[in-house]
Amino acid sequence: MTLATGTVLIDRYRIVRLLGQGGFGAVYRVWDLHLNAPYALKENLDTSPEAIRQFAREAQILANLHHPNLPRVTDHFSLPDQGQYLVMEYVEGEDLEEMRRKSTCQPAGSLPEEQVLTWISQILDALEYLHNQNPPIIHRDIKPANIRITPQGRATLVDFGIAKIFNPVLKTTVGARAITPGFSPLEQYGQAATDARSDIYALGATLYVLLTGRTPPESTARAWNDPLLPPEQLNPHLSPAVSPVIIKAMQADPVDRWQNIAELRLALHQATPVPAAAGGNYIPTVKEISPAPQDVIVVSPAKPVLTTTPIEVNTPSPRVLQKVDFPARATPYRPKSRLPVILALGAGLFLLLVSATLGYLIFGSGLQPTATPEQVILPPPPTFSSGAVPPESGMPIRVGMLAPLSGAVPTFGISTLEGVQLAVKEWNDKGGVLGKKIELIVADSQCEADPAVNAANKLIDQDKVKFIVGEVCSKASIPVSEIVNQKKVVQISPTSTNTGVTVDMDGNAKPFTFRACFIDPFQGLVMAKFAAGKGFKTAFVMYDQGNDYTVGLAQAFEKSFTELGGQVVGKETYTAQDTDFSAILTKVADSKAEVLYLPDYYNIINLVGAQAKDKGVAAVMMGGDGWDSANLDVKAAEGGFYSNHYDPGDTRPIVVGWLKKYGAAYKDDQGQPKVPDALATLAYDATNLLIAAIQKAGTDDSTKVAEALAGISWEGVSGLITFDEFHNPIKAAAVIGVAGGNKTFVESVAP
Repeated sequence: MTLATGTVLIDRYRIVRLLGQGGFGAVYRVWDLHLNAPYALKENLDTSPEAIRQFAREAQILANLHHPNLPRVTDHFSLPDQGQYLVMEYVEGEDLEEMRRKSTCQPAGSLPEEQVLTWISQILDALEYLHNQNPPIIHRDIKPANIRITPQGRATLVDFGIAKIFNPVLKTTVGARAITPGFSPLEQYGQAATDARSDIYALGATLYVLLTGRTPPESTARAWNDPLLPPEQLNPHLSPAVSPVIIKAMQADPVDRWQNIAELRLALHQATPVPAAAGGNYIPTVKEISPAPQDVIVVSPAKPVLTTTPIEVNTPSPRVLQKVDFPARATPYRPKSRLPVILALGAGLFLLLVSATLGYLIFGSGLQPTATPEQVILPPPPTFSSGAVPPESGMPIRVGMLAPLSGAVPTFGISTLEGVQLAVKEWNDKGGVLGKKIELIVADSQCEADPAVNAANKLIDQDKVKFIVGEVCSKASIPVSEIVNQKKVVQISPTSTNTGVTVDMDGNAKPFTFRACFIDPFQGLVMAKFAAGKGFKTAFVMYDQGNDYTVGLAQAFEKSFTELGGQVVGKETYTAQDTDFSAILTKVADSKAEVLYLPDYYNIINLVGAQAKDKGVAAVMMGGDGWDSANLDVKAAEGGFYSNHYDPGDTRPIVVGWLKKYGAAYKDDQGQPKVPDALATLAYDATNLLIAAIQKAGTDDSTKVAEALAGISWEGVSGLITFDEFHNPIKAAAVIGVAGGNKTFVESVAP
């Protein structure tokens, strides 16, 4: 079972998309919530002791490697009743198998020789590094699908799922075997030792397919009756001296191959043609790769490489290879009769079938990719037809709402629900939209990623909603946004301010996700300007490292405050489960900071504010819209300031009317009319925006509604709302002060 998009593992790694899947696991692109960066997550669901040991071995191998052409491992963990997970560097770009399939070069399926040799030169460096480890590491699965090329032209060797540690005493490798047809040497099919020369065979086979467009035949077939055609016969443009280098690398008997990477590298150096300006043999190195017209790849040539005494490339002809005469050396895979060959072939085929089910490998080795890393899994910007199709007759238009009705911040959910309900009631009182009533389906998402993901999937898959208002918190809205954009459901969040809600990791707008609130960088700028305007020069920043919302505001404030001439004299992080902040507050007091910027939700503000006053912290507390709640402890927040989305004291008729309608509909514990907070107000605006877009589109087709919403201009309670290219509203922010037990408007800050 694959992990759902938006799922968060160990409160740190959020699933972004599935990259590929094998028999016992999958590979995902994930977002590290602590480091705010993309990574690859490899999963192993095979609970057999050997599989667990093998997966742990891969983690150990990669964790101790440091080379520019190898991926870095950053984490390894297990989850009860789920499996093992390996977190490693996410290598941007695409693999050579993908590149050759898209190539327009001739012969079909090949790539330019100079460019291939450039990348292979980098892989040679990586392999030499691996083979020189103590003990040596043999990759054993080199092929085009396991060589990824970054946008900067760096070749990276990935997938160490079947890498082996060579035992120089026993002359063997540790662990089970696996086979990739066409790329695995004969010794991997049987019980013979696999050493550095096994990687040389696979690299030769990789060169063969990249330069000819054809996958070479299996080594088992070649041992019996070699059908391998010399590369120059398949690619007449290939440099004449390169072909025998490849053939020698692919010899059936390891003794007849290049014996180490240094030999192979030197042979390729000598075989590479000399450009007129170079004056010597070379393999080019990529300094800059940029697409040129007609799909020509531009490569900057390296400096000439001076050659030493030439190495003779003594390669048997294809006809000689057809009559391989294995001498009587003690090599288990070299048969003296046909029976052992047949047995070896039978064992090889059996292992090949078994290997198809092995649990898997990163980026391409047997994975059936659902999306290449350079592709955005979200749909492209929507295209729209001109005709408007009304919803099915007799069916109400269903709108889902996601909000935290339980959990840490239930008042957020209550306010949101009240705002949404009031907007839906007003539309239904007027006849609904497109002649249909609006049916509201409410789900409790708890302001957490996993509950929000589960609730969103239920709303979409079971309740068949096409539109969602919510979630409220960024850490829940971001994973939900990835789901709705896969399933083409329109989402508008009332109050999720993190930029990642509407913008994907590649910097593109998510076509089906919008928000009714301003974004974190703007909130950070507003409060940094406010602090600087008050003459404050120093600030201390506290934030929850696992909360996208608090991280985003903290980063934006620090950047803006520093640019305005202020100094951040300290930063500390905590978790959502922390209740004692005395250690951090002691550091705040010692720093003599004038401002304590604490961009979190009201429940944390209540705790920190009370403890800060007990410790005599003099810094003025400041924060963001997460402070806005009827449950904010105004005594704990006394003297503080926060950014917010609207001012109840605004005298615009739409605001006055909103306060009256809300107060008539909802009463507080004393039976008095409630004053709507920013959550209720933005939920009201968000719902009105969504339904107005449905009306404008003339249909409940979600794609057309998304287009209508992107181009709408709507006068809301929180201001005149239009959307920028990233689906963020363009409007002003208010600064609210807490003084004398009251929350009071201080000033407005325009975009």
